[in-house]
Amino acid sequence: MGNKRKKQPQEFVLSKDALARINLGQTFAENDKILLLPDVFVKTPASQAAMEPARSKCFYVGRRGTGKTALSTYLTNQRKNVIQIHPEIFSSLDEVLKNERLNDPRQKPFQALIASFVRSILNEVVNGWLQQNLITIANFPAELRSERNYITEFDFDTRIVDFITELFTAQQHDDESKWLRLKKKAKTVNGIINNLGQSDKWTVMILIDRLDDSWDGSDRAVMMLTALMHACVEVWSISDFARPLIFLRENIFERVRQKDKEFTRLETSVVSLDWTTELLTEVVERRLTHHLNRV
Repeated sequence: MGNKRKKQPQEFVLSKDALARINLGQTFAENDKILLLPDVFVKTPASQAAMEPARSKCFYVGRRGTGKTALSTYLTNQRKNVIQIHPEIFSSLDEVLKNERLNDPRQKPFQALIASFVRSILNEVVNGWLQQNLITIANFPAELRSERNYITEFDFDTRIVDFITELFTAQQHDDESKWLRLKKKAKTVNGIINNLGQSDKWTVMILIDRLDDSWDGSDRAVMMLTALMHACVEVWSISDFARPLIFLRENIFERVRQKDKEFTRLETSVVSLDWTTELLTEVVERRLTHHLNRV
């Protein structure tokens, strides 16, 4: 038998201008449709933490460009029961809060903020159930009917305005009974939600992102954000079906760290959006491979 000719490895040839047509993505993640493709998104420790409720991580902190909005976009497209919130409340309520001292977490003004945020987050859960047809308004228990307009007609911000205004008005008029009743309303709503929910598919992930779009940098805004963060930790601890996550710029998070006297309650729920050289290399490889396969 004659000598068999060795098979030469097939040469990989790029089509003309292939490299010129490669696009590594958009500057702003919300405009980057390629992120929706499962073979492109790079899983990181932060994304793994977000997908595992048992880890109770609700604050995702990083500098600009570290993937906060990219992660939010990915989670929205991976799960059915996800609600995105882009709050503008932090530059509002000047008149209501102008004379209030919010820097003491144990005092009524700060506790009123937390209760208002918790209640609005829980209303979003029921709104998510309505959107997924897991419940109808006709099926609302009697105790939940008083929340109907807040759930269906208000958004996250406008609810907060009403809830905070009611609580602070009761405080200013020394109406202790009404203040306590309003403050406890969130826990009442939570009890109803826990009784209504039936399985994991009823769990609503609430993604709170792009806070800096309306951020004015004031101390009042910092304390309002601090109250929202404490509210998220509380919701994780009391609710069976609400999973709020906040995506924060590092500089804003540092302001909270400096101002909050109860910061130790928050720090165990923080995930840093850090990137290693290996993860960044994988990002580039996945983008290149995806586009080269199409040319």
